[in-house]
Amino acid sequence: MKYLAAFLALAGPALAQTPPNFSPQTPSFLPIAYRGSQSNPVFFNNGGVFAKNAVQNEPNVYVPSNLANQTFLVLMVDPDAPSPRETSISQILHWLQPGARAIPNTAVDIRRQDGSTVTLFQLDMTARAIAPYRGPSPPSQEPHRYIFMLFPQQNGTFVLPNEFQQFQGGKVRQKFDAQAFAQAAGLGAPILGNFLLVGSRTLGDGSQTAGTNGFDVLELDTATSTGAPNTTSTSSWDSTWTSSSDMALTSGSWTSGPAALGTGSPAAQSVNASAVSFPTPTPTKNSAVRIVGSSFSLIAAAFAAWFAL
Repeated sequence: MKYLAAFLALAGPALAQTPPNFSPQTPSFLPIAYRGSQSNPVFFNNGGVFAKNAVQNEPNVYVPSNLANQTFLVLMVDPDAPSPRETSISQILHWLQPGARAIPNTAVDIRRQDGSTVTLFQLDMTARAIAPYRGPSPPSQEPHRYIFMLFPQQNGTFVLPNEFQQFQGGKVRQKFDAQAFAQAAGLGAPILGNFLLVGSRTLGDGSQTAGTNGFDVLELDTATSTGAPNTTSTSSWDSTWTSSSDMALTSGSWTSGPAALGTGSPAAQSVNASAVSFPTPTPTKNSAVRIVGSSFSLIAAAFAAWFAL
């Protein structure tokens, strides 16, 4: 049994899990893990800040069990290239993966305080990618937003629209348009979303965001789950998971490790005792997270504060 720190949504409309002023948007959270194991994934926070070298390998993506019989398309873009202040080559296409389906026997159960359980399954990404995953490598110190979107794929074989054929294979990545792509492909709006922040000198593993306001405690039980999706089902997408009554996690995100509860560093995470936080989306301005790791800046700030006394 494990403990989760859940940052629950305040009363009112659900906050978007894709960044403000970006389209398309979705209010429902997409669980993604760059760290941990299949049975013990470490989900990063919505708007989590990463060091560049921490996000170079393809992450694991999860869906709730009532979506486990569907086929999905995963899209990842950077709308801040070459920098958040000058976006002349945006969006950069970082990942376009059709044919993603839940893998049997990868269940991770999240138990809420009322005793109910929500089960997640990892998606199989072995189908041929239109644009293989490319890790963030921003040239600017200002963090870029890297946005993940999950779309239900209506047909077994996804056909890339004619006006987007230049992106086939991933040789061309610049000037992608997620909104126009979704419309041209007939995908509609994404059903789940998430995003992270990376700059040329940012530090982090996704457990830190631009700001957090608190958390409640839930439980995560990965030791007893034996469930598997029905891989023969052909039913249409079930949208009930996105309602706030079904799961209080649609406006937050997940990361694990003792640091989420202030009891240690992420490196000290124990398989038998982890903590997961669910913060709200990060503020709208990337300038709120200038994390450059400069010792000189810290020293200068300390002297300025001392002279101000």
